[in-house]
Amino acid sequence: MHLPVDDERLIAALDDTWRTAQSIKFRVKGSAEDVAAALVRLAGTGRVERKVEPTKGTCRALGGGTRVLTLATFRRLQPAAPGGTGLALE
Repeated sequence: MHLPVDDERLIAALDDTWRTAQSIKFRVKGSAEDVAAALVRLAGTGRVERKVEPTKGTCRALGGGTRVLTLATFRRLQPAAPGGTGLALE
């Protein structure tokens, strides 16, 4: 049985550097799956930033065909720049 990942502790473990869920897992207690699920949930609520980039790899998709593999990275929510749109451009 996995213990739930504490949201506040997870957010406190983030900094301004884009990191994968696996590298963030080493900073907090919890399984990789639980940390990744918590990060995706926090990104969905706007509490952390999430960036998904395609890699050069592909894999076979269910039902035939191929799909591009992606890499998701996360970082602490950045404050909006004065006079800006509030959107991070990276």
